[in-house]
Amino acid sequence: MDHRYIPNNRHRESVSSSSSRTYYNKTFEDTTDLFLFACAHGDYMLVHRLLIDDEVEADVSNKMVKSALQLAIENEHFEVVKVILDKIPYEKFRDALLLAIYLGHTNIADFIMNHPTYRTHSGGFLDPTHPQAYDDSQFSSDITPLILAAQYNRLQIVHQLLSKGEPQVRLSAYKGLSSEVYIALTYPDPILQAFELSHELRTLAKVEHYFHEDYEKIANQLSIFVTRLLDNVRGHEELEIVLNKTGRPNEEKYENLARFDLAILYQEKAFVSHSNCQQKLMEKWYENLSAIKNAHLTKRLLFYLAFIICLPFLLLAYYFFPKSKIGSLCHQPNLKLKAYIVSYLAFISLIIASSYFSISHLQKTKYLSDYDSEIYNYYIKHIYENIQLRNDLISLNENEHDSNNDNDTDSLINCNISLRFMEPNPFQIAIFIWVIGFVWQEIKQIFGSGIRVYLTSHSNYVDCLMNILYILYFIFLYSTMVLTRTSMNTFHSSVYWDAIARYNETSDSEKEHLLTKTYHILYWINADRYYWNSGDSQNLAEAFFAMGNVASICRICFLLPIIGFVGPLQ
Repeated sequence: MDHRYIPNNRHRESVSSSSSRTYYNKTFEDTTDLFLFACAHGDYMLVHRLLIDDEVEADVSNKMVKSALQLAIENEHFEVVKVILDKIPYEKFRDALLLAIYLGHTNIADFIMNHPTYRTHSGGFLDPTHPQAYDDSQFSSDITPLILAAQYNRLQIVHQLLSKGEPQVRLSAYKGLSSEVYIALTYPDPILQAFELSHELRTLAKVEHYFHEDYEKIANQLSIFVTRLLDNVRGHEELEIVLNKTGRPNEEKYENLARFDLAILYQEKAFVSHSNCQQKLMEKWYENLSAIKNAHLTKRLLFYLAFIICLPFLLLAYYFFPKSKIGSLCHQPNLKLKAYIVSYLAFISLIIASSYFSISHLQKTKYLSDYDSEIYNYYIKHIYENIQLRNDLISLNENEHDSNNDNDTDSLINCNISLRFMEPNPFQIAIFIWVIGFVWQEIKQIFGSGIRVYLTSHSNYVDCLMNILYILYFIFLYSTMVLTRTSMNTFHSSVYWDAIARYNETSDSEKEHLLTKTYHILYWINADRYYWNSGDSQNLAEAFFAMGNVASICRICFLLPIIGFVGPLQ
């Protein structure tokens, strides 16, 4: 049967004046009544036409205060529900979803939860404690979709709500869990619980943007709660226990400033900057150096200068006698930071000196004639003056580089050859020692704090990147030197020169072997970069060295804002 409405033919003249319409042999004097009747009976086309023509509002109700959407849901008219949902405000979604759950219309409930409007608001509704919350709702203000679905065993809907997460229910739960009284009376370690809960709330605030301010507010309240607990600490012994507590809440396990480290990890600035924490931190900072703490600035500078001068000897003493007084002095936090800064500045100085030395060292490049006159004479006689060998090398170069430029190979066998460096300079050796120390330090940190804690610090990523780049630099640098040294050792071999002297009389297979070997030698001893391959290991080494230098300078970015994490140290 056609459900479309038609004008009353018997009263055609009065249609325009009274707007009466006939539908299912029933006359409607009001368009709203017609619209509600169509929603209740599932006439999708009529509902759609009335809404498109703006003849009626979607959010209308009958005399029983039942809205058009409620009528469509009660009669399970899915297509009508889809049309009306696009026309109503988000505030009406709650009742629609609850009604669909109550009646067990899973397909309608699923569509509402996946509707773009519902997903935009992340399924959040008014706080039930709000004085005007859901005054006209047929459901109690404390009823949520998850509670109702669980109450009526709507398993599919419960599963979907849990998989998507119902933000308002979760927010209400966190409000209860974050109660200061509840935490203080329930948990044996309220500070640890507050830290973990605050960290979890701040993580949720980044994910659920609709409730971002609510989660941040609760997290800040927890931070204030922890500082109030610190205000009640009496005496140094209690403060020592609070700041050194670690492990599980029921474990009596203590480590030096373990709770303080945890506060830095969770970025609890209120806890870190608390006067009690700062006082304890100051005591640790000048531990075993009480005379320096109140000394004049000049005396302190002289002491630190003497420490820096004696630092290499102190480190050696610490290495062999770690438990001695000198060893404990190297463990002192204040001096340890000074030693770290000095080491870092020394490393930066080595990088600058190495770069400058490399530039000046290039001007002192040795030539084959200066390196060994005997080998040079062999080279001139058996390679440079051998026309057939030179032509074969040119052909091999064209095959290797796909080039017709004969000058590339001529340069390899010209009257003299500039030599690559075959051993590292002192600055490269010193940088290598420093890098080994950096790598060992990172390994100790990983095993000491654990890989998870290690990965939470952004500075560790920069340190790892720097170490990897420098390791790659030394791998390519030393491999180049090894190849150069190996090629030069071949030049020192009398067997090689005897074979080259008979090059024109040898078989084709032996010629090919000698030709490849000679080309390899000439390439790896030649220091003229113009004739190197773009992927030459020396070029790669210097590229990694440059990137490593940038990464090492970037470490300063993590040292400068340290005051923002550990407090003012008043």
